[in-house]
Amino acid sequence: MKDTYLYWKQQWLDRIALPAVDKKMANKASHRFNDTVLIVKLDAIGDYILFRQYLPFLVNHFKQQGKEVHLLGNQIWKGICEELDAHLFDKVTYINRLDFTRKPAYRENIFESMLHERYETVVHTSYHRLFWIDSISKVLQPKNSYASSGGNLNMTLQELAKSAEWHTKISYADPVIKHEFLRGAEFTEGILGTPCILHYQFPKLEKKLKVNLPPHYIVIFCGAGAEMRKWPVARYAEIAEWFIDHGFEIVLPGAEADAAMCQEILNKISTEHQSKVHNIAGKTNLVETASLIGKAQLVFGNETGFVHAAIGMDIPTVCLAGTHHIGYFVPYPKMLRKNLITLTAANQSADYKEENWEHLQKMQANFPVQGISLEQAKEASSTLLKQITVTQ
Repeated sequence: MKDTYLYWKQQWLDRIALPAVDKKMANKASHRFNDTVLIVKLDAIGDYILFRQYLPFLVNHFKQQGKEVHLLGNQIWKGICEELDAHLFDKVTYINRLDFTRKPAYRENIFESMLHERYETVVHTSYHRLFWIDSISKVLQPKNSYASSGGNLNMTLQELAKSAEWHTKISYADPVIKHEFLRGAEFTEGILGTPCILHYQFPKLEKKLKVNLPPHYIVIFCGAGAEMRKWPVARYAEIAEWFIDHGFEIVLPGAEADAAMCQEILNKISTEHQSKVHNIAGKTNLVETASLIGKAQLVFGNETGFVHAAIGMDIPTVCLAGTHHIGYFVPYPKMLRKNLITLTAANQSADYKEENWEHLQKMQANFPVQGISLEQAKEASSTLLKQITVTQ
């Protein structure tokens, strides 16, 4: 009964309530524009971390034309953006994505605020576009609306064709599978008209923490946005014990929603080792979490935003990944790869080719993260720990 109610509620939102809001707001759109540009980045934290190095290029490009530049961001990564990038913009608005697509009154208020700015240009930065994000240009009706030709992971071909009507320029995107960091360069170059070559990095942040940490620790990220991206709890406990046996203590950070899983891991660890495990999930904000990553000996975990941050800090990292979207976020190309080992269950397959992940994509091969073995994890971690020992 509950599932039926939720289904029809969603149908009502998608077919009646939200389109009614959009139509009402679109009728309020003015065609008298201010010299103001809106950069739209509403993706998850990992997408933002991989794109943020291109923001100064886009901002400077428009400011050199005498434009004011605003950012529409995802409130999930507000803390990091406020610390690192908010100063670039004349105004930043963070929205709750779920509320924007589920609460008509909230959506209307956000659009009311944006319409007040009379944006001349709207820049959609995502390669994997979403129909509801593209619809922002449909409502605002700016003089210029830029977007990537993108892929069709999140939209049907019909939706791509429809949303293309709302943009004045569709920037060409190479159909060959590319890492998201390189996609950011491709899009930015399309806007600027000049090459944009960067070395991927994420700054180490020095923040005083509210929790006490041991001098030598390994960070384990067990959380992920979807269940299919989570490694089993029992294996996390086993790899934690293995790290402890090698002389390290374990820090388990994450959001409040990850605290229960972190506690499950702690509960499965032997009594004599539990004092070496620190469950701090829900006890640090985004900036503090980034800060503790920068002091870690190694980061181990599912493919999440903070694992990408660790890679950008050149912290030795073992990343556990499924192959559903292989090639887009992991593995990192050789030109970007540092102290990183990406593991998938495909490593154990005869069809796996380390330097040809596109092969797996074409096969539509789906090797879930749960298929990664403990032995794979130990071997990869051992390789990186040997490098740490040599460096020390």
